[in-house]
This record gives sequence, structure tokens and C-alpha cells, in this order.
Amino acid sequence: MKIERLESVANPCVKKMAQLLQKKYRQESGDFLVEGLRAVEEAVVSARVKAVFYVQADDQRSLKLLNMAEAKGASLYQTNEMVMTKLCDTVAPQGMVACVQQTICTMTQLAAQKLPGPVVVADRLQDPGNMGTLIRTADAVGAAGIILLQGTVDVFSPKVVRSSMGSLFHVQLCGPVSETEMAAWCRKQGYRLAATTLKNSRSIYESDLTGKLALIIGNEANGVSATLLQQAEQQLHIPMPGRAESLNAAQAAGIILFESLRQRLGHH
Repeated sequence: MKIERLESVANPCVKKMAQLLQKKYRQESGDFLVEGLRAVEEAVVSARVKAVFYVQADDQRSLKLLNMAEAKGASLYQTNEMVMTKLCDTVAPQGMVACVQQTICTMTQLAAQKLPGPVVVADRLQDPGNMGTLIRTADAVGAAGIILLQGTVDVFSPKVVRSSMGSLFHVQLCGPVSETEMAAWCRKQGYRLAATTLKNSRSIYESDLTGKLALIIGNEANGVSATLLQQAEQQLHIPMPGRAESLNAAQAAGIILFESLRQRLGHH
């Protein structure tokens, strides 16, 4: 293996990589960082990894990963704890970081894939943890993809990447697009829009969630936008006999997506 050593945080390559922790530089370069052995493994298998930085690799799993990354064209850099800390968003870095090319598909590409399962629409979700969990849940239920509306958190930010637990590499992500573009695409592709709201809505357990469903998950504070609520063919709510006023956005999405999966599998 061809391995370069990087020992200084002042090294231009290290400085350039560390900038990817900021949205502005991620957008300019089209790259993002992935932390930790398991996440880097997912990236090497499913995405285009440009470089891998690690502190030590004396176990079989790490060596196998480095060999595979190099075979797929990634540059390898052995470094120290200080450099690792500069490249990581976490307080206790896991000893391996990869620079990965962002993959976002277009609406046309999403349509061409004709994947089964619902489409999830993220309507200005702001919390990175929520977004990461939503990606992970969409992956778990076999969603056709996630459409990101304008104003939604950057899906390649470190916290989203981390909380998606590798699912970021398995789900088609599309956007950011406007509400109008998304709604027009859904109509054209035969997806019916479903939105959650407490007013004039039906319980998810009494609604048909099979077929081509596009589930809109609204902003944490304000819910689904008024214009999208008006356009939605299905208005849904989750029955909550307890005293909690509402559920976290990713939690609510999980409940609805798994109910949709149960119906699709025909377990009525």
C-alpha cells in the first residue's frame, strides 16, 4: 500500500480537509467527511472515497478496509491524534476519517429508478439528529428515496452523517428542490402526497398507506407548510391517547413509515 504520513495540523491537506466541517466548503467542493471505522467501511463499499486518514491500522479489519479503499482509488494518509482531532466533529475521535464525494440524484434520476416503497419528503427539517434518523428509517423500510425541500438541514453535515449510521449511502437523496417542483414531480409520477396534521385528518391506522405514497415530514416547530397541506391528498394523524402533545419529527415519520410497510406486506 502507498501510504503518506501527515503529522502536522498546519499541513495544507489537513487544513483543506478540516474545512469540510463547514457547510460553505462542503458546498464548494462537493465533498464531505465520514468518521469512524464502520461508517468509512460503508462509504468505501457504496460511495466514492477520495482519501482515508487513520491513526493506526494493526488489525485485519482496518487493513482490509485500507486495501479496498486504495484499490478503488483513494489516497491513504497515516496521521496522529492531533490531526485526527482537527478533522473530527466529535469530542473523542474514532481514529479514522474519510473524505467522500457527495451523491445527490436529480428528480429525473429518481423517477427512472422506479423503486418500490414510499418517497419521503423532508419539509425544512432543521435538526441534524432528526434528519439522520429519518434517513436511517427510510433505509430500513425500503423507501424509494428522500426529497429534500429548500431550507432543510445539510444532509452531509457531520451530525446528520453520524446519526444516519451509514444509511446515507443506501438511500437515494434528491434536492434541495422547491415545493412546487416536488409537488409537480409527485403528480407526474403518480405519487399521492400525504401530510401529518391534527386538523381534519384520519388516523394512520384507518388510512390506506400502500401504493405510491409521498410522505411529507414537516419542520419541527411549524409542521408541514400550509401550501403543502392544501395540496396533500391524505391528511394523517397518529392517535396518541397519552398526555404527550406531540412526537419528535423523526419518531413520527418512523411510526407512519412502518405502518405503511406493514400494510404493504399485507399484514392487516
